Amino acid sequence: MAVIVAPAAEGLGALVIRILVALGVGVELSEQATSLSKDKVSDCAESGNQSQCNQCRLQEGFVGQALQPRYVTRGNRINYDYQLYIGNLHAGPERFSYVKRGDNANTEIDLGWQMTKDMFGNGGIYTTTEWSYGGVWFDGFWRSMCTVVEAKANFEDLWNERGNLAKPWGLGIVTGWVSKDYPRQQAAIANTAPQGKLEWHFMQRLPYAKAVETGLPKTVARLTPMPILGL
Repeated sequence: MAVIVAPAAEGLGALVIRILVALGVGVELSEQATSLSKDKVSDCAESGNQSQCNQCRLQEGFVGQALQPRYVTRGNRINYDYQLYIGNLHAGPERFSYVKRGDNANTEIDLGWQMTKDMFGNGGIYTTTEWSYGGVWFDGFWRSMCTVVEAKANFEDLWNERGNLAKPWGLGIVTGWVSKDYPRQQAAIANTAPQGKLEWHFMQRLPYAKAVETGLPKTVARLTPMPILGL
């Protein structure tokens, strides 16, 4: 993760982000991932086996619990509620849900009821199911659209009302998305082009705008608020 610099004056956060973009931090890796995907499209177009090229290779993945545990608590549950909202938005027959960590059967649970029974809803007990493809985990898979998805929920408090950094670690989070997470995911699905696609969905407008400003391709980024009833 990049070194995090806390803003010393108002407006510095936005300036730092612009400088990073100008220097190519994140953007270069994003462009490499995009270029790799375009090369795969060309390969498929020249393939003699069009039947194989037309298949959605992303369906070769599987639903499971990510190897890196998700730390679900009452305080951060909105992030995982949104993750499951996006993961299931166009999913089927796959379904993504809350499960008890370590349950190999991945039995879906009602997290609200379980947390009530557990009194304090300690983190580490529950996790979510996700989609694994190419050794990388995604928040969901939409089979009918041959698309894997990533969800970003409650990050707006990283900035103040003027759009400047309010939390010193905010810059590192966003640059990490663009310089590490997105390129890794895009590279993992490069062999699924042109059918296979990746989308990043943001619940809030400001994190969406900052991610795009820092180098996340607009063709990948989506602003997708969660319905009020789902909050």
